Amino acid sequence: MKKTASLISLSLAALLSFQMLLSSCGSASQPAETTSAAGQTAAAQTEEQIDYASLTLLERLQIDHDAVSDDLPEMDLGGEEIIVHCTRGVEVAGPDEQTGDILDDVMYLRNAEIEERFNCKLTNHHMESSDYGDYVAKMNKFFLSGDDVIDLMYVWNTTASTFASQGFLTDLTALPYIDFEKPWFYKEATQRLSYKNHTFVSVDLLGGYSLYSALNCVFFNKDIAADYQLENLYDVVRDDRWTFDYVRGITKDLYSDLNGNNEVDIGEDLFGYEIRLNQFSYEGIPAMGLYIIGKDAGDMPYLAPSTNIERFEKIYTALRDYIKDSKSVAYSVWTGENNFVNGNYLLSSGDLKGMNGYRNVNFNIGILPQYKFDESQEKYYSSFIPDPSAIPSTCATPERSALILSAYAAGGFKKAAVPYFETVVKNKYTTDEDSAEMLNIMASNVTTDGTIMFTDALIYTFLNFADGNKEFSSFWASQEKSAQKFLDKLAASLDETLGL
Repeated sequence: MKKTASLISLSLAALLSFQMLLSSCGSASQPAETTSAAGQTAAAQTEEQIDYASLTLLERLQIDHDAVSDDLPEMDLGGEEIIVHCTRGVEVAGPDEQTGDILDDVMYLRNAEIEERFNCKLTNHHMESSDYGDYVAKMNKFFLSGDDVIDLMYVWNTTASTFASQGFLTDLTALPYIDFEKPWFYKEATQRLSYKNHTFVSVDLLGGYSLYSALNCVFFNKDIAADYQLENLYDVVRDDRWTFDYVRGITKDLYSDLNGNNEVDIGEDLFGYEIRLNQFSYEGIPAMGLYIIGKDAGDMPYLAPSTNIERFEKIYTALRDYIKDSKSVAYSVWTGENNFVNGNYLLSSGDLKGMNGYRNVNFNIGILPQYKFDESQEKYYSSFIPDPSAIPSTCATPERSALILSAYAAGGFKKAAVPYFETVVKNKYTTDEDSAEMLNIMASNVTTDGTIMFTDALIYTFLNFADGNKEFSSFWASQEKSAQKFLDKLAASLDETLGL
């Protein structure tokens, strides 16, 4: 009980700290979108008056979490074991004991409360795999076996369409207990992945993983910025000038042959930007206010480049010209090496949890939001790629799984959201007050694309454009037919699965 009281006190202290932070962040230099009328009045509203689904991730930290009921019934599960499949090492139903880590400890307490409340036992399920292909093959084999051992799962993001189209995932809209209007589900992101108003996967904020640490950002080497007398990049963000054009301007001539061998050495020479082209399509396009997959009024996915060809052409052509014409850009078609850690890159794209790999570097790091394409873009958007939750169609008790899925999401959000963002993310992943302010900006407009559900293959298509020589309009004209065929085939499989 002492540990529980201590952690609750920590949460309250973090909430108080957060409220003090909000009152001190009203300077004229801060972008208007970091706070809103909804966030300022949320505390004074009753639960019935608040449209939780419309709140930003930042605003959701301001509400009275204890006042939001999960509306789950009291239910005795008779001590049964609930098996939760983990992907990529995420201990969804763990840890088995308190470790002293804030997130571990609050999740442990959340799970203990769920076990006591519903009289059940939560257990992690792992499946060892060597790579993505091996994981998919093993999971397909598992599903086809009809084994009902898994009750709940967090899927490797781009497997969502594969599993859903083969009928391996349950339609969550057909189950009770899951309410996407609650603040612990990110409805906007979930709808990006839905199909004809049917939902196979859900995006929760702190269920099995932390959406708050998955936000994409731009890391910058503060020492290089100082050496080259760059203006304060935080002020550039505050002034709404942090754009792709600006990034190109400060990086295009930054290359320096540091070892003097007259050769370009990726790991040793000085570069302006380390960029991975797959990240640009997955993450950069949504940050620039566009989507590769759009949705019509009936929640049917469509290929958005076809409806906004001029904007896509402008962005992708600018990207290709940048990487081809500037010696200062070190780019890879896929993941590539993370050379930012060596201290010889001004900028590198990543996500917040990437700071875990930069804890022991010998240079100073700052964090910036993802840049706009140009100054005509109204807001900064922070994209992310979720590992969403799902219930296997092989599960013998899907309603029970829906109960636990919601309990996971609600408990994680209520217990961990404020202390995690304010105490862990801001203290662990930032090095100065300015970076902490940038995190507020990032959490104010968070989005994702539907590519992981509907057209992951298109990412490779756009990589081919960036690495080729065609004009975008002709390039897209050569690709659109096959891309539409892929989407039509997927839609037909989903229709068959849903019986539509």
